[in-house]
Amino acid sequence: MLRAAALILALGSTVQAVFECSSQETTAFVRIARARLDGTPVVVSTAGHDLTCAQYCRNNIEPTTGAQRVCASFNFDGRETCYFFDDAASPAGTSQLTANPSANNFYYEKTCLPGVSAHEACTYRSFSFERMRKTVLEGFVRKSVQVANREQCLSACLKEKEFVCRSVNYNYDSYLCELSTEDRRSKPTHLRMADGAVDYYDNNCLSRQNRCGPSGGNLVFVKTTNFEIKFYDHTQSVEAQESYCLQKCLDSLNTFCRSVEFNPTEKNCIVSDEDTFSRADQQGQVVGKDYYEPICVAG
Repeated sequence: MLRAAALILALGSTVQAVFECSSQETTAFVRIARARLDGTPVVVSTAGHDLTCAQYCRNNIEPTTGAQRVCASFNFDGRETCYFFDDAASPAGTSQLTANPSANNFYYEKTCLPGVSAHEACTYRSFSFERMRKTVLEGFVRKSVQVANREQCLSACLKEKEFVCRSVNYNYDSYLCELSTEDRRSKPTHLRMADGAVDYYDNNCLSRQNRCGPSGGNLVFVKTTNFEIKFYDHTQSVEAQESYCLQKCLDSLNTFCRSVEFNPTEKNCIVSDEDTFSRADQQGQVVGKDYYEPICVAG
Protein backbone atom coordinates (compact mmCIF):
# COMPACT_ATOMS: atom_id res chain seq x y z
CA MET A 1 0.00 0.00 0.00
CA LEU A 2 1.14 3.55 -0.66
CA ARG A 3 2.40 5.28 2.43
CA ALA A 4 4.25 8.40 3.39
CA ALA A 5 7.71 8.22 4.90
CA ALA A 6 9.16 11.30 6.53
CA LEU A 7 12.26 12.65 4.88
CA ILE A 8 14.06 15.76 6.12
CA LEU A 9 15.40 17.76 3.22
CA ALA A 10 17.77 20.72 3.20
CA LEU A 11 14.91 23.18 3.45
CA GLY A 12 15.38 24.60 6.92
CA SER A 13 13.42 22.58 9.42
CA THR A 14 10.73 21.58 6.92
CA VAL A 15 9.78 17.92 6.93
CA GLN A 16 8.52 16.64 3.60
CA ALA A 17 6.52 13.45 3.08
CA VAL A 18 7.92 11.36 0.24
CA PHE A 19 5.61 8.71 -1.14
CA GLU A 20 7.64 5.60 -1.64
CA CYS A 21 7.18 1.85 -1.92
CA SER A 22 8.94 -0.86 0.06
CA SER A 23 11.61 -3.14 -1.39
CA GLN A 24 8.95 -5.85 -1.88
CA GLU A 25 6.78 -3.52 -3.97
CA THR A 26 7.06 -1.87 -7.36
CA THR A 27 6.12 1.76 -7.90
CA ALA A 28 3.52 1.99 -10.65
CA PHE A 29 0.79 4.34 -11.86
CA VAL A 30 -2.95 3.96 -12.31
CA ARG A 31 -4.44 6.34 -14.87
CA ILE A 32 -7.94 7.78 -15.00
CA ALA A 33 -8.90 9.36 -18.33
CA ARG A 34 -10.98 12.54 -18.34
CA ALA A 35 -9.98 13.28 -14.77
CA ARG A 36 -8.03 16.04 -13.05
CA LEU A 37 -6.91 16.50 -9.47
CA ASP A 38 -8.09 19.71 -7.84
CA GLY A 39 -5.67 22.00 -6.08
CA THR A 40 -2.41 23.83 -6.69
CA PRO A 41 0.40 21.72 -8.17
CA VAL A 42 3.83 21.89 -6.57
CA VAL A 43 5.47 21.89 -10.02
CA VAL A 44 4.29 22.50 -13.59
CA SER A 45 6.50 21.14 -16.34
CA THR A 46 6.40 20.89 -20.12
CA ALA A 47 8.31 17.62 -19.88
CA GLY A 48 7.17 16.47 -23.31
CA HIS A 49 4.86 13.52 -22.67
CA ASP A 50 3.37 11.43 -19.91
CA LEU A 51 6.16 8.84 -19.85
CA THR A 52 8.74 11.46 -18.92
CA CYS A 53 6.40 12.90 -16.31
CA ALA A 54 5.83 9.45 -14.82
CA GLN A 55 9.55 8.83 -14.46
CA TYR A 56 10.06 12.12 -12.64
CA CYS A 57 7.13 11.45 -10.33
CA ARG A 58 8.17 7.84 -9.74
CA ASN A 59 11.56 8.98 -8.51
CA ASN A 60 10.29 12.08 -6.64
CA ILE A 61 12.43 14.37 -8.76
CA GLU A 62 11.59 17.93 -9.79
CA PRO A 63 11.89 18.14 -13.61
CA THR A 64 13.21 21.69 -13.77
CA THR A 65 16.01 21.46 -11.18
CA GLY A 66 16.60 17.76 -10.55
CA ALA A 67 16.02 18.34 -6.84
CA GLN A 68 14.18 15.89 -4.60
CA ARG A 69 10.49 16.76 -4.67
CA VAL A 70 7.47 14.99 -3.22
CA CYS A 71 5.26 13.46 -5.92
CA ALA A 72 2.17 11.36 -5.29
CA SER A 73 0.30 12.05 -8.54
CA PHE A 74 0.18 14.24 -11.62
CA ASN A 75 -2.24 15.64 -14.18
CA PHE A 76 -1.40 15.46 -17.89
CA ASP A 77 -2.97 17.69 -20.54
CA GLY A 78 -2.70 15.18 -23.40
CA ARG A 79 0.05 17.11 -25.15
CA GLU A 80 3.17 18.10 -23.21
CA THR A 81 2.35 19.67 -19.84
CA CYS A 82 2.28 17.86 -16.51
CA TYR A 83 1.11 19.19 -13.15
CA PHE A 84 2.79 17.43 -10.21
CA PHE A 85 1.17 17.07 -6.77
CA ASP A 86 2.40 15.99 -3.35
CA ASP A 87 -1.06 14.57 -2.60
CA ALA A 88 -3.43 12.13 -4.31
CA ALA A 89 -7.17 11.79 -4.71
CA SER A 90 -9.17 10.22 -1.90
CA PRO A 91 -8.99 7.48 -0.65
CA ALA A 92 -5.23 7.24 -1.36
CA GLY A 93 -4.80 10.90 -0.41
CA THR A 94 -6.86 13.82 0.84
CA SER A 95 -7.54 15.71 -2.40
CA GLN A 96 -10.51 15.44 -4.75
CA LEU A 97 -10.94 15.02 -8.48
CA THR A 98 -12.57 17.82 -10.48
CA ALA A 99 -16.27 17.20 -11.11
CA ASN A 100 -16.38 17.97 -14.85
CA PRO A 101 -12.92 17.96 -16.43
CA SER A 102 -12.32 18.33 -20.16
CA ALA A 103 -11.67 15.33 -22.40
CA ASN A 104 -7.98 16.21 -22.53
CA ASN A 105 -7.37 15.68 -18.83
CA PHE A 106 -5.61 12.56 -17.55
CA TYR A 107 -4.89 11.82 -13.89
CA TYR A 108 -1.99 9.53 -12.89
CA GLU A 109 -1.78 8.21 -9.32
CA LYS A 110 1.23 6.51 -7.81
CA THR A 111 0.61 3.11 -6.25
CA CYS A 112 2.68 0.25 -4.82
CA LEU A 113 2.18 -3.20 -6.34
CA PRO A 114 3.38 -6.10 -4.14
CA GLY A 115 5.25 -9.12 -5.39
CA VAL A 116 5.75 -8.03 -8.99
CA SER A 117 8.89 -6.93 -10.78
CA ALA A 118 9.33 -3.60 -12.53
CA HIS A 119 9.11 -5.45 -15.85
CA GLU A 120 5.88 -7.23 -14.88
CA ALA A 121 4.40 -3.86 -13.86
CA CYS A 122 5.64 -2.39 -17.19
CA THR A 123 7.30 0.59 -15.54
CA TYR A 124 8.78 1.36 -18.98
CA ARG A 125 5.27 2.70 -19.73
CA SER A 126 3.61 5.68 -18.11
CA PHE A 127 0.91 3.62 -16.39
CA SER A 128 0.17 -0.02 -15.57
CA PHE A 129 -3.63 0.10 -15.32
CA GLU A 130 -6.41 2.39 -16.47
CA ARG A 131 -9.26 2.79 -14.00
CA MET A 132 -12.93 3.36 -14.74
CA ARG A 133 -14.78 4.41 -11.60
CA LYS A 134 -18.03 2.73 -10.55
CA THR A 135 -17.88 0.48 -13.59
CA VAL A 136 -17.87 -3.31 -14.02
CA LEU A 137 -17.37 -5.75 -16.90
CA GLU A 138 -20.11 -8.36 -16.50
CA GLY A 139 -20.24 -11.98 -17.61
CA PHE A 140 -16.59 -12.75 -18.30
CA VAL A 141 -14.98 -13.50 -14.93
CA ARG A 142 -12.29 -16.15 -15.43
CA LYS A 143 -11.08 -16.21 -11.82
CA SER A 144 -12.24 -14.67 -8.52
CA VAL A 145 -9.84 -14.17 -5.61
CA GLN A 146 -10.16 -12.61 -2.18
CA VAL A 147 -7.50 -10.02 -1.53
CA ALA A 148 -6.59 -7.59 1.22
CA ASN A 149 -6.56 -4.48 -0.97
CA ARG A 150 -6.71 -3.14 -4.50
CA GLU A 151 -2.97 -3.38 -5.02
CA GLN A 152 -3.01 -7.13 -4.40
CA CYS A 153 -5.77 -7.43 -6.99
CA LEU A 154 -3.79 -5.57 -9.64
CA SER A 155 -0.70 -7.64 -8.85
CA ALA A 156 -2.75 -10.84 -9.18
CA CYS A 157 -3.67 -9.83 -12.72
CA LEU A 158 -0.07 -9.11 -13.66
CA LYS A 159 1.17 -12.39 -12.16
CA GLU A 160 -1.56 -14.62 -13.62
CA LYS A 161 0.01 -17.57 -15.49
CA GLU A 162 -2.99 -19.73 -16.46
CA PHE A 163 -4.44 -17.14 -18.86
CA VAL A 164 -3.88 -13.62 -20.13
CA CYS A 165 -5.50 -11.26 -17.64
CA ARG A 166 -6.76 -8.32 -19.68
CA SER A 167 -8.86 -6.60 -17.02
CA VAL A 168 -10.12 -6.79 -13.43
CA ASN A 169 -13.16 -5.73 -11.43
CA TYR A 170 -12.34 -4.77 -7.84
CA ASN A 171 -14.92 -4.43 -5.05
CA TYR A 172 -13.68 -2.11 -2.30
CA ASP A 173 -16.26 -3.36 0.22
CA SER A 174 -15.93 -7.13 -0.20
CA TYR A 175 -12.28 -7.11 -1.40
CA LEU A 176 -13.32 -9.39 -4.24
CA CYS A 177 -10.99 -9.34 -7.22
CA GLU A 178 -12.36 -10.63 -10.53
CA LEU A 179 -9.88 -11.40 -13.31
CA SER A 180 -10.99 -11.55 -16.94
CA THR A 181 -9.61 -12.58 -20.32
CA GLU A 182 -11.81 -9.91 -21.90
CA ASP A 183 -11.87 -6.12 -21.61
CA ARG A 184 -14.02 -3.10 -22.42
CA ARG A 185 -12.87 -3.09 -26.04
CA SER A 186 -13.43 -6.77 -26.75
CA LYS A 187 -16.81 -6.84 -24.94
CA PRO A 188 -18.06 -3.22 -24.94
CA THR A 189 -21.74 -4.12 -24.53
CA HIS A 190 -21.00 -5.88 -21.23
CA LEU A 191 -19.55 -2.81 -19.53
CA ARG A 192 -22.00 -1.52 -16.92
CA MET A 193 -22.25 1.18 -14.31
CA ALA A 194 -21.80 -0.43 -10.88
CA ASP A 195 -24.23 0.07 -8.00
CA GLY A 196 -21.65 -0.44 -5.26
CA ALA A 197 -18.01 0.43 -4.64
CA VAL A 198 -16.62 -1.36 -7.70
CA ASP A 199 -14.07 -0.14 -10.23
CA TYR A 200 -12.94 -1.61 -13.52
CA TYR A 201 -9.24 -1.71 -14.49
CA ASP A 202 -7.69 -2.28 -17.92
CA ASN A 203 -4.32 -4.05 -17.93
CA ASN A 204 -1.97 -1.73 -19.82
CA CYS A 205 0.97 -4.14 -19.53
CA LEU A 206 -0.01 -6.43 -22.38
CA SER A 207 2.61 -7.08 -25.05
CA ARG A 208 2.63 -7.67 -28.77
CA GLN A 209 2.88 -11.40 -28.03
CA ASN A 210 -0.18 -11.70 -25.76
CA ARG A 211 -2.47 -8.83 -26.71
CA CYS A 212 -4.58 -11.13 -28.90
CA GLY A 213 -4.99 -13.74 -26.16
CA PRO A 214 -3.47 -17.18 -25.50
CA SER A 215 -4.54 -18.59 -28.86
CA GLY A 216 -2.59 -15.87 -30.61
CA GLY A 217 -4.72 -14.71 -33.49
CA ASN A 218 -3.56 -12.17 -36.01
CA LEU A 219 -3.12 -8.46 -35.44
CA VAL A 220 -4.32 -6.49 -38.46
CA PHE A 221 -4.67 -2.75 -39.08
CA VAL A 222 -7.97 -1.18 -40.08
CA LYS A 223 -7.35 2.00 -42.08
CA THR A 224 -9.50 5.13 -42.21
CA THR A 225 -8.36 7.86 -44.61
CA ASN A 226 -8.49 11.56 -43.77
CA PHE A 227 -9.17 10.91 -40.09
CA GLU A 228 -7.54 11.62 -36.71
CA ILE A 229 -7.92 11.56 -32.94
CA LYS A 230 -7.90 15.18 -31.86
CA PHE A 231 -5.93 16.98 -29.16
CA TYR A 232 -3.83 14.00 -28.17
CA ASP A 233 -0.31 13.37 -29.48
CA HIS A 234 1.89 10.65 -28.06
CA THR A 235 5.04 9.20 -29.64
CA GLN A 236 5.91 11.06 -32.84
CA SER A 237 8.56 10.26 -35.43
CA VAL A 238 9.34 10.80 -39.10
CA GLU A 239 8.98 7.62 -41.18
CA ALA A 240 9.69 7.24 -44.89
CA GLN A 241 6.54 5.26 -45.61
CA GLU A 242 3.34 3.88 -44.17
CA SER A 243 4.68 0.37 -43.49
CA TYR A 244 7.51 1.76 -41.35
CA CYS A 245 5.01 3.72 -39.29
CA LEU A 246 2.86 0.64 -38.71
CA GLN A 247 5.96 -1.29 -37.70
CA LYS A 248 6.65 1.39 -35.07
CA CYS A 249 3.29 0.49 -33.56
CA LEU A 250 4.07 -3.24 -33.53
CA ASP A 251 7.51 -2.68 -32.01
CA SER A 252 6.44 -0.03 -29.50
CA LEU A 253 7.51 -0.84 -25.95
CA ASN A 254 6.93 2.41 -24.07
CA THR A 255 3.44 2.84 -25.50
CA PHE A 256 0.80 0.11 -25.69
CA CYS A 257 -0.13 0.98 -29.26
CA ARG A 258 -3.88 1.26 -29.83
CA SER A 259 -3.74 3.51 -32.90
CA VAL A 260 -1.44 5.03 -35.50
CA GLU A 261 -1.74 8.23 -37.52
CA PHE A 262 0.40 8.83 -40.60
CA ASN A 263 0.70 11.86 -42.85
CA PRO A 264 1.94 10.60 -46.26
CA THR A 265 3.11 14.08 -47.28
CA GLU A 266 4.91 15.19 -44.12
CA LYS A 267 5.88 11.60 -43.19
CA ASN A 268 4.80 12.28 -39.61
CA CYS A 269 3.97 9.11 -37.64
CA ILE A 270 2.05 9.18 -34.34
CA VAL A 271 1.82 6.05 -32.18
CA SER A 272 -0.81 6.40 -29.45
CA ASP A 273 -2.35 4.47 -26.55
CA GLU A 274 -5.69 6.13 -27.35
CA ASP A 275 -8.18 4.98 -30.00
CA THR A 276 -11.69 5.61 -31.34
CA PHE A 277 -13.11 3.69 -28.38
CA SER A 278 -11.48 5.82 -25.69
CA ARG A 279 -11.78 9.09 -27.64
CA ALA A 280 -15.26 8.62 -29.10
CA ASP A 281 -16.08 12.34 -28.90
CA GLN A 282 -12.58 13.57 -29.80
CA GLN A 283 -12.15 12.34 -33.37
CA GLY A 284 -13.02 13.51 -36.84
CA GLN A 285 -12.14 14.21 -40.44
CA VAL A 286 -8.87 15.87 -41.38
CA VAL A 287 -7.27 16.25 -44.80
CA GLY A 288 -3.97 14.49 -45.42
CA LYS A 289 -3.78 12.13 -42.46
CA ASP A 290 -4.57 8.42 -42.34
CA TYR A 291 -5.67 6.61 -39.19
CA TYR A 292 -4.95 2.95 -38.39
CA GLU A 293 -6.30 0.83 -35.57
CA PRO A 294 -4.83 -2.60 -34.74
CA ILE A 295 -7.43 -5.29 -34.06
CA CYS A 296 -7.21 -9.00 -33.30
CA VAL A 297 -8.79 -11.48 -35.71
CA ALA A 298 -8.98 -15.26 -35.48
CA GLY A 299 -5.93 -16.98 -36.88
